[in-house]
Amino acid sequence: MDYEEFEATEELIERFEQMLKDDSVVFFDVHEFEALADHYMMTGSLKKALLTTKYGVQQHPNAVNLPLKRAQLLAAYNRTDEALAELQRAEGLDPYNEELLISRGMIFSKKGLSHQAIRMFEKAIDMADEPPADIYMLLGNEYQNLKQYEQAIEYYKLALHHDGEDELAVYNIAYCFELVDDNAEGLKFFQEFLEENPYSEIGWYQMAVAWHNESNFEESLRAVEYSIVIDDQFAA
Repeated sequence: MDYEEFEATEELIERFEQMLKDDSVVFFDVHEFEALADHYMMTGSLKKALLTTKYGVQQHPNAVNLPLKRAQLLAAYNRTDEALAELQRAEGLDPYNEELLISRGMIFSKKGLSHQAIRMFEKAIDMADEPPADIYMLLGNEYQNLKQYEQAIEYYKLALHHDGEDELAVYNIAYCFELVDDNAEGLKFFQEFLEENPYSEIGWYQMAVAWHNESNFEESLRAVEYSIVIDDQFAA
């Protein structure tokens, strides 16, 4: 954040807090309410974060982003039923908003309702022109929760296809191959992955683990050495 942006943010916070202190009404645009909500969320001030969305909805009753933001805040603090009610309000404003479906899916996931979460994420993919890469990670996680590891692997692969630097996807793929006890297929995957991503220290590390599982310690050591060459501070 540069100096000008920091000053603008401080000024925005001061205006909002002065409004609360004076119990007055001050106009903020939608993006300012969202920025305030993010600020208070990051500083752990849930009450103020929710107040920003409350006043935001009052000033901008037709803005879908504000009940959506409020739902995300409530979900973060495990107030999932209230969050779902806010999403219902948002759906009335924009029933074709894929972000709404993703948020609803994440809430279902928090409630342990993986099948419902998957339906929401799949609907969001169908609705979006270009689905966000992290939606495939979310789907992979739900299939992993259901112990359907082969399906989870396929979605983690899709996440990597859309974002080749998604380190968590690499770890999750390795973990799922371990759970299905298919080291040979895991080894094949990481060989192909490293052809496209030769500077992935995590990829080389997971390749080392796969070779170790095959008792090929020479290849395992070579893969570990590549990891260290790429990043000599690589902790794993």
